Amino acid sequence: MPDKLPGRRETKNQQKEGIDLLQHPPELKELAEKLTRIQKNYPGAVSLAPPQDNLITKHIEEKKPWLEILSLEPQESDLRDFYGNLKEVLMPYEAFSFLKMLDFQDVAPLAKSYLRKEAETINLAATAAGANKASYLFFLRELLRPWAKSAAKLLRSGLRHEKWLLNFCPVCGHLPAGARQEKVEGKRFLICSLCETEWLFNRMTCPQCGNNDHTTLGYFTVEGIEDWKVSFCRKCNTYFKEAITNEPVSVFDLELNVQLDLLARGEGFQPLGGE
Repeated sequence: MPDKLPGRRETKNQQKEGIDLLQHPPELKELAEKLTRIQKNYPGAVSLAPPQDNLITKHIEEKKPWLEILSLEPQESDLRDFYGNLKEVLMPYEAFSFLKMLDFQDVAPLAKSYLRKEAETINLAATAAGANKASYLFFLRELLRPWAKSAAKLLRSGLRHEKWLLNFCPVCGHLPAGARQEKVEGKRFLICSLCETEWLFNRMTCPQCGNNDHTTLGYFTVEGIEDWKVSFCRKCNTYFKEAITNEPVSVFDLELNVQLDLLARGEGFQPLGGE
């Protein structure tokens, strides 16, 4: 049986412990709206050929994400232009004050490192910039998201959901930000933290550690927050947010449900991921 926790108001201390990026949910909502607006002006045009059968076989048999088979190379001029607009939006927020010291020539190679999932390089860069790791990752994700989402749309025909029951994105290889569960059939789809691709995943398996012992898996819901739940694994002590809907779910939809994070962390769980 699932647990049901009462909704509760966050205290300042809970906010500091529970939110890595921005300590105030209205501030996060405001930022999400600004980012959505500027991303609409940058569709992130990419040129990728439709997936061919031989490459689909390679993708499935070798468990290679599409962007490890086909290269994503944003036009430098477009990326530079979008970086300027993104920086203008982010810098007023204290979490992104490190951007004042970063120029595009510093960021361009890091964007490639992020696409290649070179965690050590990103961690060193964040430390050198005096940045919070979560804030630094957020910045790189938002910088690349328009191009990653465009690539995902072009590569959608190359996805084989029943043959990719893995815990990383079949398009870009990044980790999920959360999940969506269909209302009627109950299928679970993980949602990529970068390109927002949804892919099928076993409902009775932990996407962090692969645990499928139902006695150590569970979820709870929260009064007043309809059509959402927090799924958790007691083996690896992680949690993730899951929307119960038949409609697409964005990364911002997941991030804006801050109260679920506060409650899950209050129960001693850590968020899914670790990029």
